[in-house]
Amino acid sequence: MKIGAKQKTAFLVLLELHMRLMFQLSPSNDVATVTGTLTNAGTGRLTVTTVGATPLVAGDRFTLFDQPLANDSALTILSDGGVVWTNKLEEGGSIEVV
Repeated sequence: MKIGAKQKTAFLVLLELHMRLMFQLSPSNDVATVTGTLTNAGTGRLTVTTVGATPLVAGDRFTLFDQPLANDSALTILSDGGVVWTNKLEEGGSIEVV
């Protein structure tokens, strides 16, 4: 799933993740809106690409989903540019720069 600038993506009832995910981050990044249950049902990768010239700093947080993602520990977060992320998807649908 790749979400482009200023779009909202809605998933109805249930979103089970069995795939690799790719998000592009910017100060106003998109959020996937899920009505119902959001669950990661397998292992996979979340690839993060930053957009823009402003460097990220520790504590920068980006919300990817509008609710917590159950079983988030099965996802590996990959990044371009050597940014290290902490996975907070199960806490509130976000990731944060370490």
